[in-house]
Amino acid sequence: MSDFFDKIIGQKKSKLVLTKLINSRRVPHAFIFSGSKGIGKFFTAIEFAKQINQNDRGTQSQIKSLSEPFIKYVFALPRGKSESGDDGPFDKLTKSSIETIQSEIKEKINNPYHFLKIEDANTIKISSIRDIIRFLTIYYPPEIKRFVIIDDAHLLNEESQNSLLKSLEEPPENVFFILMTDKIESLLKTIQSRSFVINFENLIEEELEEVLKNYFKIDSSLASKVSKFSAGSVYKAAKLLEMDFESLSEKAIDFARFSVMKKYSSALAIINEINDKYDITGIKLFIDLVNMWFLDTIKEKHSELKDFYYIGKEESIYKFNKRFPGTKQGDIIENLNKYSNYFDRNLNLNIISLSLIFEIVAIELGE
Repeated sequence: MSDFFDKIIGQKKSKLVLTKLINSRRVPHAFIFSGSKGIGKFFTAIEFAKQINQNDRGTQSQIKSLSEPFIKYVFALPRGKSESGDDGPFDKLTKSSIETIQSEIKEKINNPYHFLKIEDANTIKISSIRDIIRFLTIYYPPEIKRFVIIDDAHLLNEESQNSLLKSLEEPPENVFFILMTDKIESLLKTIQSRSFVINFENLIEEELEEVLKNYFKIDSSLASKVSKFSAGSVYKAAKLLEMDFESLSEKAIDFARFSVMKKYSSALAIINEINDKYDITGIKLFIDLVNMWFLDTIKEKHSELKDFYYIGKEESIYKFNKRFPGTKQGDIIENLNKYSNYFDRNLNLNIISLSLIFEIVAIELGE
């Protein structure tokens, strides 16, 4: 065996399972790589394809560059203007969209932990599945092992999943499917039952720091700080960095303080600023930061191990507890989690935000 899998940071169990399958020479034709966004599923898929295709340097280079016939990379795309069922997945996209997609794919090739940023790409189109089926009909010699890699497979609608199902049931020889998802429950049970499921684990802080430093060129100090807030996900860490993590974390502390101090307008101004600047994922990440502030105040009160999220803010945490000794942090955290879920339901953001502040104040007052 070569050392391809050694390049992947973390994922010891997943790499061991795949290595055993390769050594057994009984590799399943379909996989589901299940786990949180940004933990190395795509990187593992590419390195796995290299392992199966251990031919020559040219082959390895083509796999790395996501080139057909070795790799058919499928992902969510926007819908083109006047796009019909007869159009291919890219046919009706604008020149600007095509250029963006090409740029994002190039970045993905250079950095396997990069997340595609394609505007209005919310679903994997049925035309992309038809494109896969056409790809499968082309004959290639048996020494060429082809991989269909579907990113965010949960974005396949039911029609697309059913269309894909026949190919999973009767794949051509030397073709392997890898469906990657953080929402495996959204895939049809029939697809799950016909696939070998590998559950990927979230990275530990040290592994996440290594990814940020090596692949995103983040300095050690910032990588260490943001890793504590990212739950082992490169996606969350990258998103927090895009949102200016240092400034965002200060706003989270201010929001917590203003809420318990009953400074409604100040707290609302902060949450409204977040609502205006970021998408739902960003809003929920902000609420996570507020949550972690309250978790740190609990640790300061009750834990001998002061393993704080907010490194360097120990004195502020102590002063917060001294000023607000009756704060029921556990109840506040429970309500923060509840309201975080409301942001997925297309409800009025201002009403949710104001209700959240009032809930925190009510808990603080013991009402």
